[in-house]
Amino acid sequence: MSGSDSLRQKLIRTLTTGAVVTVTASLALVGCGWLGSRTSDTGRRQDRTRPQLVVLSEAHRFMATRIGGDSVTVDLQVVEAEGSPQKPPARESILAMHNADRILVNGNGQEPWLEKVSLPEDKLVELSSGEWNEVASAPRGMGHRHGPGGAMHRHGLVTRPWLDLKVATHQVQILREALSALSPEDEPLFRKRAAVLNDELALLDHQFQVTVDRFSGLTVLVVGHDLSAFSQRYGLKTVPVLERPDDEPELFLQELEQKRGANAAALLLLTAPLPVKLQQPVENLGFLPIVLHNGVETHSAGDFLELLRINRQTLDGVVSGSLSPSAPER
Repeated sequence: MSGSDSLRQKLIRTLTTGAVVTVTASLALVGCGWLGSRTSDTGRRQDRTRPQLVVLSEAHRFMATRIGGDSVTVDLQVVEAEGSPQKPPARESILAMHNADRILVNGNGQEPWLEKVSLPEDKLVELSSGEWNEVASAPRGMGHRHGPGGAMHRHGLVTRPWLDLKVATHQVQILREALSALSPEDEPLFRKRAAVLNDELALLDHQFQVTVDRFSGLTVLVVGHDLSAFSQRYGLKTVPVLERPDDEPELFLQELEQKRGANAAALLLLTAPLPVKLQQPVENLGFLPIVLHNGVETHSAGDFLELLRINRQTLDGVVSGSLSPSAPER
């Protein structure tokens, strides 16, 4: 082999090896994102991590999903122990909150356990913040504490969106702002979705008002301060029942009979069904029990708006006469 042939082969091997190294390095750079990341049809990075939200109610899960869509991940954590609102959530729920980008809470003392756990304050989004007093208010002095030294909850200061759809609209706005801060590039989409949702809420709010305005000549008793707030919001004249049906059944029935007075029949509004043993005695007193579902006892409610429509249809059935209380037994 001549010297020139040997030199030619060495040159070919060198160029081939260099080409392989160059291609390999280029692929590595592409894989690491140095030469640009792949984008989807919407122009967003396919490898982008979606913001994670933790919500504590079915209503807020619905709102966050409607506004955030596939731009966010929503995790519903049911943390309030039955009969013990001050008990801290399970360890798994606390861990989920720490790992989330934002934690949506009502505020206004609705989550008294927040005082007993350590959560990053910059992750908490209080949906009762902002110009709240212009949305809902309560007479001075009305309220109760969750245990000695616990957080004060003001009766009538509505923080639960199913009780007042103007409150729901307010919470949609705060939620939209929180999502926009997490994902500014999606802000126009969040704004559009929030506007559509608020239009639906405004229509339902109007329908509730029209239905309640048709109530007349019927005594309406309500169980729980939540429904007292609902009645106050829509101008429904009601009589509060102080005894709880599951605490002292006999006292509860006595109070119903006393507050019904001389009225032949009356309506009883609740947020949960009566215990089975009380259903017949209550009807015998001339009451028609009506349950307005709130999405708390019914975690599988799914569509918050559909739940509200069912409640309105239930009340509409009363004023239309398809549902009516019977006269008390003598």
